[in-house]
Amino acid sequence: MIDIATLPAPRLRAVLIAAVLTSTATGPCAAGKTYVFDDTLIVDARDGSTKNAAFIFDDGDRALEFVAADHGSPASIVLVERAFVDGGFAPEAVVVEREPSRDARCSQAEMAMFHSRGPDAKPEPCVAMQLADKAGATVVHGEMEFRDSFAALRRVGVSVEDVETHWILRSMVGYDLRSANDPEWKTKSFDQIFALLAPDFERQHGVASAFHDGEELQRHYEAMTGRLRGFLVTRDVSGDEYFRTVPFAKEVWTPGDSGIGRVARASVRVRDAFLGRQIAAILAKRRRVLVVYGGGHYDELHKALSHMMGVAPRPVP
Repeated sequence: MIDIATLPAPRLRAVLIAAVLTSTATGPCAAGKTYVFDDTLIVDARDGSTKNAAFIFDDGDRALEFVAADHGSPASIVLVERAFVDGGFAPEAVVVEREPSRDARCSQAEMAMFHSRGPDAKPEPCVAMQLADKAGATVVHGEMEFRDSFAALRRVGVSVEDVETHWILRSMVGYDLRSANDPEWKTKSFDQIFALLAPDFERQHGVASAFHDGEELQRHYEAMTGRLRGFLVTRDVSGDEYFRTVPFAKEVWTPGDSGIGRVARASVRVRDAFLGRQIAAILAKRRRVLVVYGGGHYDELHKALSHMMGVAPRPVP
């Protein structure tokens, strides 16, 4: 045992600094286990089927509940709300599918967009953040900012052109919901839609658009996929019919081996790895952690989370 009274000042400072660093690194888990997320265990779940379900990983020291949501579904909202009621999970921290810059607790515009899916549809990340605020729980953002995810995708070899094509097409699918509030949206040409979205891409990713216009992006899509660009311009339907009719709608969300699917796979892998690290970090500080994310992410992460927690998940009845 060191008697600090006998130590010279420089040696004393070194001992104290080492003690502080050790305490900070291990945190509240010093007497328990260390949580390390292994991203090599992420599963490639191309057809994620888990939706509107919740699962608990409980190792006796920490508990992690994962709500596998179907975005906007009333059933998913019920699962989130049940975690906060008396006798529920009672989370001390909530991890949501949200970037730090999108920290608004359900703006009217976002609520209106989801209401186009039905009167009871709500964005579950916003609902989870609202409930966390009321309960005094810590809110953790499970998504990195777009420019950070862009940098991560570039590091794994995805080109600027591929990133932008994937982002623009995903945004087109998502923004189609605006047709419920803006009747002119679904009548716009592809070039008009590109002109609306390209500035958002530049602002969020911190890089200039790789394309001069929508026509150039369509040519790149053809080169990526071997499909005729005509697939990109069907905009005479809306809502669910749009998703069933336009081939790229499912493609932009589904990981694959080539084309848009290859970019989707890289994007999902980057996001899941970051989310796993966020969960591990908050478990070092809070004993009860609720994760509210799309069901596909649960399918991709459950094996890695089981390994990290040392227990298999059990469904929440």
